[in-house]
Amino acid sequence: MVLNNQPTEAKIYKGNQHLCDNNETILTAQAIQTELDENTNTQEFGYWEVAEGAGNILSPNSSTTKITDIPFSTKGNRYQWVVKRVYDKNFTCVSYDSQTIYYDKVEADAGDDDLVCSDEYVLRAKSAEPAVGEWQIVGASSAGSFDDTKNPTAKITKLALGKNVLRWTTTYNSCSDYDEITIYNGNPSVPSAGNDQPTIC
Repeated sequence: MVLNNQPTEAKIYKGNQHLCDNNETILTAQAIQTELDENTNTQEFGYWEVAEGAGNILSPNSSTTKITDIPFSTKGNRYQWVVKRVYDKNFTCVSYDSQTIYYDKVEADAGDDDLVCSDEYVLRAKSAEPAVGEWQIVGASSAGSFDDTKNPTAKITKLALGKNVLRWTTTYNSCSDYDEITIYNGNPSVPSAGNDQPTIC
């Protein structure tokens, strides 16, 4: 007797994906019958697994399942649908199909708000690598001049008196994120006591 134990071909319905807003999505593969065939003593079943990277597969034994907590990775996160056909509980044949999901959002961190007594300040944003970062002045009454808008620790000069709102934006592939800080320039005005007055006798 020759038994063909070849499993149903594993098939995923979606191609590779790039995500920006949420680090979760739905995995969908061709459904598999899981009942035991009493005539041939074979059983076929499928399941999802993380082949590379990370992620939380909520229902790994279901052909359609939600996956959450997909991390940022330049290489992407690869998930595969595995179909196994088992004969007599020990002879197993396997078929695979895989899908790569990229979460491309690099979260921006502009640092903390601060109060200074000067019109100069050295910024303290978190590096955007491997994304590209850029500083902008966004407050209506804000002012200033950056020595390098793409440097997370750029120096800004000529800050306006009072509240200055600055934005640090990160961009990677088609995904962007931003964070804003407020630098309050409390430098007092130059005091003036007026002109000298002659003494009147």
